[in-house]
Amino acid sequence: MISKVFRLIIVFTLLLSTFGCSSDDDANAGSTTNELDLLGTWDITTLVSELPLDLNGDDTISENLHTETDCIIEQLIFNEDGTWSGDSEFALEFLTELQGVLCFNNSRGGNWSLSGNMLTLTASGVDRNLNIVLTSDVLSFNLLGGLGFDTSVVIGSYQKQ
Repeated sequence: MISKVFRLIIVFTLLLSTFGCSSDDDANAGSTTNELDLLGTWDITTLVSELPLDLNGDDTISENLHTETDCIIEQLIFNEDGTWSGDSEFALEFLTELQGVLCFNNSRGGNWSLSGNMLTLTASGVDRNLNIVLTSDVLSFNLLGGLGFDTSVVIGSYQKQ
């Protein structure tokens, strides 16, 4: 019972903090990113976990979570006025490490700013700092950055539309 309650608390926390905590993640290996490069609509193309999972029950584990479930759909929009919005159909499930992917709709938004390669997303008055890598039309960052799950890294990559 406690395990289920704890799992629900973690999932709820992830939903609220998907864009609400800070990260000192070292995912960036590139040069400074220009704000103009970030403007526009971004669709998730890959979601890769360091921890392989068998989410679909086919007895084959994979780090590529897109091959394990069909609900990994997300879109992020960065506007010139410093606002952002996002819609996704998944959330990552944890106890102490990645346990699975939950499928449901989630919308959020707020303000954004960029300093070098540090993207700050503000939602409900809480900042989340993401160390991003932006090359050409691909944006990548650790979705777990700053969430307290130091044993797990899940890199989301987004294609600019």
